[in-house]
Amino acid sequence: MLKFAFVAGALMVASTGLSAQEASLRCPAAGSKVERTNLPTIAYRGADPASPLICLDQARQPRFLGYWSTQSAFFNAGGKQLLSTFADWKDGGPSRVVNIGYFGSDRYGNSTTVNEKWQILGQEHADVHAGSFDAIKVRRVYSVVGTSYTFTETLWIDRASGTPVKSVVNHLNATMSPDVTSWQATEVITRSLGS
Repeated sequence: MLKFAFVAGALMVASTGLSAQEASLRCPAAGSKVERTNLPTIAYRGADPASPLICLDQARQPRFLGYWSTQSAFFNAGGKQLLSTFADWKDGGPSRVVNIGYFGSDRYGNSTTVNEKWQILGQEHADVHAGSFDAIKVRRVYSVVGTSYTFTETLWIDRASGTPVKSVVNHLNATMSPDVTSWQATEVITRSLGS
């Protein structure tokens, strides 16, 4: 059962009851937006014509799954593998793990080797300030080889609209990255794909 509320001429999706066959990932429709706690709002312009999993934001910046910048080192190293694996996901269960390795630099400019593991964990209900969502749960595990620097980042993506609605970051050591933070949606405004 879908629950809707009209907000400024847009359609806000509060919850959904999609079947597993309809649970594949996609970008939010143009004009959709997500307001987030303690972070800027993301407004969407629609999918990149080259891939339905790369979403363009209001500044025309491409974002993988509507959230992560495709100009990040992890995407340069493993973007093709992520797109291939995640585009094929449709059954509602866990995807295969995508392992990505690349060189980066620490906050002092020293070269580092980074390993990341990505996986769709399946479907899960997400309750946030904006409402209740049937969501697709994606986990990223980031670690710097030879150090204790590790964090997990879990993202919940609304199945009805393709909009990210929650992120939880767990830093597994004392060092925290200031640009990787937890948040939840305070409002989700979506437009239908045909509007």
